Amino acid sequence: MVLTLYTICGHNTMPVQLKNRRNRLIPLTAFPGCAIMNEVISNGGEHGLISIDQTLTADYRYTLSDFPNNLGELDRLYVEHRHSYYQIMILESGTATILCENSIVKAAAPFVVFYPVNVPHFHLNHQSQPYYRIHFSPEDLELLAADTPPFPAEFAVLELTGAEYEQLKPYVELLMNVPDTDHRQSQLRMLLSAGLFELAHLQSIHAPDEQADRNPPSTGTKELVYRICVYLNENYPQQFTLDELADRFFISRAKLVRIFHKVTGLTVGEYLKNARLTNARRCLRMGHTVQETAELCGFSSPSHFAHCFSAAVGCPPHKYAMIADTRNALLNKRYHKE
Repeated sequence: MVLTLYTICGHNTMPVQLKNRRNRLIPLTAFPGCAIMNEVISNGGEHGLISIDQTLTADYRYTLSDFPNNLGELDRLYVEHRHSYYQIMILESGTATILCENSIVKAAAPFVVFYPVNVPHFHLNHQSQPYYRIHFSPEDLELLAADTPPFPAEFAVLELTGAEYEQLKPYVELLMNVPDTDHRQSQLRMLLSAGLFELAHLQSIHAPDEQADRNPPSTGTKELVYRICVYLNENYPQQFTLDELADRFFISRAKLVRIFHKVTGLTVGEYLKNARLTNARRCLRMGHTVQETAELCGFSSPSHFAHCFSAAVGCPPHKYAMIADTRNALLNKRYHKE
């Protein structure tokens, strides 16, 4: 079992040979979820890989095994994806909308998300907030202590109180700071096992709360909103009205507005803007200009895009693009040296 942390530059890192419209090489970090860290590929370990990182977006981070061969495949992968390993996501602040298994969940941090192996999902943070990801394979799970609680068999979201998050946080911090010694692997197994015990305890506390939910949306309503969200994720560049969207799904405008907000906690416009902004970050990292990005992501004008982007991300898009371009140039230089 091998711990792989995420770093800007590392040995055995493999470049991805894709080019943008300006014929510049695009490294792995240019894509969703890679804005800060690059995966260090390790050939060690007989039973797979345990990894933990902290990043600033909930965008999917492509690995070399499932990275698309051409840019045209990116949008399909970006909307919904799956992993060959277990994933735990921990968000300390902010809110998110999560699509998984034909259902949709709105969650307010602090919360924990459990993604089983090969379950398609899409996670959209409403704010750019730091969050943790813990990955481990089914083989790794078998190596943990015999009495370790099983990983949830189904997708689950566990919302925590502030005090409960403080109980969980030490386990995450310890995992993040396991020293590079001969005993690293045994420490990782021990800490992951202890963390799963704590999560199982917190789940047992919240089980009665889930059963007491008085007015949850019906399964049919959740599935309908899920399909609407998937449609918005796939068609974010298009312009359409609420009436047109409602007609597409054979419901009234009033019902669309009501059920969408009830299930997601957002208006249709807010959800669509979040999807456009998340894809805009991807376009800027790929080398598109601000004007091109505004057009590709469905904004009415570059000035409107710049206003929305600055409000959400904290810096204007041209500055974001400059930072990404500088980082990518440094990474490409490092790749060529290696």
